[in-house]
Amino acid sequence: MIVVVAIVLILFAFVSLFLDSGFIEVSRYAHIILDILLLIFSLIILVRSIILVRIGEKEMLSKKVRDLEARVDVLTKKEEERMKFSKTVLSSDVEGDTQQ
Repeated sequence: MIVVVAIVLILFAFVSLFLDSGFIEVSRYAHIILDILLLIFSLIILVRSIILVRIGEKEMLSKKVRDLEARVDVLTKKEEERMKFSKTVLSSDVEGDTQQ
């Protein structure tokens, strides 16, 4: 879609160039209509670009959140394993002390 709009804008620019240089002679209203069409297509491209940037930012942020959630899960599992290990070591130390 963006390629089609870009091609149309290029065509409008060439037609406008030919009109301004006098190579093609038309009425004054043709210049006004061409300028309005250029303005409309330029606004379409601007709005679409802004929307795509916002969508890209949201996707990037959601990806970062997913990565952070995965890291938190890994760290939580490691902490749980460390706690289990330390409880096992402490309980074996306590049993060793009571047997002596």
